[in-house]
Amino acid sequence: MKKFLTSTTIVIAAAMLASPVFAQFPPQGVAPPSPEEIEEMRKQMMERMKPLVDEAFENNDEDDDGSLTKEEMVEFSVELSMAQRDAFTPPGFDVPEPTEDEMKQLKEMVKSQIDSQWDLLDTDDNDEVSKKEILTSMFGDDASDEEEDDADGTSESGEEADSSDDSDESASDAP
Repeated sequence: MKKFLTSTTIVIAAAMLASPVFAQFPPQGVAPPSPEEIEEMRKQMMERMKPLVDEAFENNDEDDDGSLTKEEMVEFSVELSMAQRDAFTPPGFDVPEPTEDEMKQLKEMVKSQIDSQWDLLDTDDNDEVSKKEILTSMFGDDASDEEEDDADGTSESGEEADSSDDSDESASDAP
């Protein structure tokens, strides 16, 4: 038994020591992604994540003021984490729901991270974080530009939103 444990320990130690070497020298024939491919992957991730961010933001902006307090940000982050888990789990792969204790640990960890990074998130120093600030921290300036377009009444394609209502049109048709 002792010989088996010693052999197992040696194999595990060798694997641990070899892992950094494999990371430095990828397998032959696999080229790293080009900057264009990396940018395309980033855009695809943003397209998949933006609806999750939008929904979690709307669900946790309790006072509907368009920004999140630290407490709201904790709930937003936990909800977003769970939505990501569900959205990115491969079909047919069963992921158990977290226990109450696991959710409590997740909230504590998220709260600690938000406390330590709050100044980086709250770029305008108003003690709240807007959706624009969240998207910028996640995806860079490209995402915040889209958010500004949405707030200006333009769609993501740059077209102005139709803000006229039917009562104006019917009034102008009258003789």
